[in-house]
Amino acid sequence: MKQEDCRSKRIAEQVGHDAVPVKKVPWEEQQLMKKVKRLQSENEKLKVQLDDMVDCFVETKEALEKEKRVTDFLKKAISDLKTLPIECEICAVQYGDSGMTVPRVLPCGHTICTECAGNIIQNKMIRCPFDRKVYKFNNKTIENLPKNFSLINQ
Repeated sequence: MKQEDCRSKRIAEQVGHDAVPVKKVPWEEQQLMKKVKRLQSENEKLKVQLDDMVDCFVETKEALEKEKRVTDFLKKAISDLKTLPIECEICAVQYGDSGMTVPRVLPCGHTICTECAGNIIQNKMIRCPFDRKVYKFNNKTIENLPKNFSLINQ
């Protein structure tokens, strides 16, 4: 009979005949079990970190998709603005490079067409229809107001 079996038998006799002999777990097996528990714990922590990263990824993806929608909207709006004809804000006639449709700059910096500029002169005074500021108009004709070339050359 092996020595360990004898030891287990003696312990059983000392404690009583009904006692079950305790099996001794080898040291290497105990170390492996500790390692397995530690790895399981690390695995759980990594699962939590992965879940957090997935949540962060989903939030980032949603934010990027929203930013793309906003960017696309702004690009379209800018494109639409570039294709819109520039027109007088008073009479809505499209500015031209000759005649009564030439854009004229008022002393305050606002721009209206030549025809509308002629309509707002009274008693050698000109009142801006936008900011209501009144200016003396000593020029002989409305054509003496400067042209807004940035609106003509578009």
